[in-house]
Amino acid sequence: QSKDKEILQNKFLKHIDNALSAVLHTNNLPVFLLGAERMLGHFASITANANSIAATIHGNYEEAGPAEIQQLLEPYINAWKAEKNKQVLDEIDQAIKNKKLEAGVKAIWTAVKEKNCSLLIVEKNYMYPADYTGDEKYIQKHDSASVSILNIKDAVDDIIEEVIQAGGEVRFVDEGLLNEYLHIALVRYY
Repeated sequence: QSKDKEILQNKFLKHIDNALSAVLHTNNLPVFLLGAERMLGHFASITANANSIAATIHGNYEEAGPAEIQQLLEPYINAWKAEKNKQVLDEIDQAIKNKKLEAGVKAIWTAVKEKNCSLLIVEKNYMYPADYTGDEKYIQKHDSASVSILNIKDAVDDIIEEVIQAGGEVRFVDEGLLNEYLHIALVRYY
């Protein structure tokens, strides 16, 4: 009987892991596991998604509501975000050492137009209205006092689109993290 129970538990955990794989295939999200230590240990031994597991929290949370679970997860989520921010800043430092970093919309615009864009890092909610200077490779901050037919509503959106089309990666970080890089940074290929 315990053998049958173990087989059913294995099937259940594999089913969960397959569903998790489908979610992670379309959404690059961190996974926080909550549950009994024995069950989580067994899941950890069979999962194909170990690299996505941000934290494992042991305990019985069957009766916990969403607010209680959110409160429980808050320090783990904050630690995960802090680690991601540290990784981004480390990548920026490495790009500076390799002389492959552009900062600020104007410099990044030019690099992106030349398809020299490996990784774009942008603060959430950052916008930059701009105007073309005559040549599409160069822009300047939009002056709200003037009317221009060469206006770009948000150059950041255009940059993101160009980076993705060129095969680059885009990451968003918390507001204020990139203050010294004018809220946006680009790691060039060369």
